[in-house]
Amino acid sequence: MEKKKYAVIGHPIGHTMSPFIHKRLFELEGIDADYSVFDITPEELTIKYREVLKNLDGYNITIPHKQTIIPLLNCLDKKAEMYGSVNTVKNAEGIAKGFTTDPNGFLKALDAYDIPLKQNVVIVGTGGVARVMAFEAAIAGCAITIAVRESDLHDVAALAAELKLKVAGVSVDTCKINRLDHFEKSTIDLLINATPVGMYPNEDACPIGDDIISRCAHVFDAIYNPLETTLVKKAKANGAKAIGGISMLVWQAVVSHEIWNGTSFDKSDIEKLCNDSAEELQKIFEGGGQVNETKPIVLCGFMGCGKTTVGKIIAKRTVLDFVDMDSYIEEKEGCTVREIFDKHGEIYFRDLEHQACIELADRKNCIISSGGGSMIYERNVKALEKNAVIVYLSVPLEDIKYRLRNDKKRPLLQRPDKDEAMAQLYYKREPLYHAAARFVINPGISPTATAEKIIEILKLPRKPRERK
Repeated sequence: MEKKKYAVIGHPIGHTMSPFIHKRLFELEGIDADYSVFDITPEELTIKYREVLKNLDGYNITIPHKQTIIPLLNCLDKKAEMYGSVNTVKNAEGIAKGFTTDPNGFLKALDAYDIPLKQNVVIVGTGGVARVMAFEAAIAGCAITIAVRESDLHDVAALAAELKLKVAGVSVDTCKINRLDHFEKSTIDLLINATPVGMYPNEDACPIGDDIISRCAHVFDAIYNPLETTLVKKAKANGAKAIGGISMLVWQAVVSHEIWNGTSFDKSDIEKLCNDSAEELQKIFEGGGQVNETKPIVLCGFMGCGKTTVGKIIAKRTVLDFVDMDSYIEEKEGCTVREIFDKHGEIYFRDLEHQACIELADRKNCIISSGGGSMIYERNVKALEKNAVIVYLSVPLEDIKYRLRNDKKRPLLQRPDKDEAMAQLYYKREPLYHAAARFVINPGISPTATAEKIIEILKLPRKPRERK
């Protein structure tokens, strides 16, 4: 069976938990699948949809594409249509259908922790997440109060009007956050924080006062950095059942797999994945919320994609050292790669290459340009991905041909059928590069722009004179 292909798209996408969570879910399903990360600018979306996205089995979507993707799709699920937002797409039989997993991810997270969505619900905030939760609470027949800052009173009035228009018989009130102290009902059955108050680096902040927290039976905080906010800690101290946003993050991914493959998961497996995801996030938070600056960055891709040029620019602008994998092997052997092939054969060279991958994976603070064929071997990928971040420079074949039109060094390009040979090799290797990479970068119009894109996405530490 052909390996399935999935991805997450956004801009800027930086570090994302999606590969970690989705790869685990594919393992639970027993499905052989790749899950890539595509940083796509708003200007690139239409062309990347035609070139890349329509060829995937499915993909997830983050900011800023949740609305702009809609005109490119064939149809929408009812909830995606109602919310006017798409964060998951399924491609099947030539039809691209958009879904939103936010509502069901929220509901499943509550259900997993036995938190009921009923009676008196207070929602703090009025953004996109608050809107989803308000609608789900309204559909469940809850009496809703939405509390916001004074500057958001106009927005919350519009949300309340929309709820009354679309959900028959809904009970919804609005107020300023500081007026919650005058909340008439003695018990708040569920309090939901849909604001960023309490998020890193302002972990000590809390969106509401202690008096309101003491009246809450259940609390859901959409924030997951930190894993336990001040609000969650205070609610637990008062005896309330309280959870953070990591559960919703994982359950949203679960809903994507239900859409893509019709899979039903065991609750205990997802509970373990929530715990493992929390541990993974904790490692990220302890590292400053970014890719660990000591990890090596490995650039991979087809010949002519710009690995060496881009790698050298990154090294010049950051604290990373540049390492060319082929040159590393040549220095150790005292002869060129071509001489190694001629004297000892390809198997001998591939063993040297594998050993280089093992050694370079442990090298700190470096940007590595890998050999064009190194990432097509699973043992090399496994050796590197434990400690390194692999980035694929995805350049279209026609661009590669143009870049290499005057090349006189590569043997493959010195034969009469070079275009056909190059195309065969390109399409053989391209899916393997995708499978190996943690991030997929579509290079810009210049190596410098591409280097800058990688520096920003991975938040690589710049040299002092390069800091912005």
